[in-house]
Amino acid sequence: MSNNEVPFLGRTVDNRDMMEWIASVDAWDYCDGSLLAKLVLKADIPPAYKPLIASIIDGSRKQKVKAAAHLKIPANERMYIAETISMNLGLIREFKTAKLFGGETLLEHQADKEGIEPIDVKRWLENQAMEIKEDAADQLGVSIFAIDKLLKDFKYKLANFPDV
Repeated sequence: MSNNEVPFLGRTVDNRDMMEWIASVDAWDYCDGSLLAKLVLKADIPPAYKPLIASIIDGSRKQKVKAAAHLKIPANERMYIAETISMNLGLIREFKTAKLFGGETLLEHQADKEGIEPIDVKRWLENQAMEIKEDAADQLGVSIFAIDKLLKDFKYKLANFPDV
């Protein structure tokens, strides 16, 4: 994996700049235009994103004012937090499914190394994934449901950007 790829839920973002645009537009959607303003000043708008930016400028894209009032996670941090959580969960998922040279999975190799059953390693990894979500929820003062919803929103935006 190269330095410009970001693992998330088993996939990668090929272009680091795309994440900046996703986070900036998401923050704008929730009434914080500071990230988008800084990004537009420092970088050229990629041609694929111009219709999205134009819809913001001409007013056809509306901000989520009511939703923004209820946010517990700052608008300008939402997607970066989701990215971080997602990368950690992606590493755990990768550990469960990655194959080694002999066709054995990394999970099976670790179980053999520790002298335990693969299901025990899998359960431990699943507990680690839950702990990541719980820690994030505790640190942000939100529920695990809110973290799951944030991750779902992140996944959707990543898969469909710029058509969000």
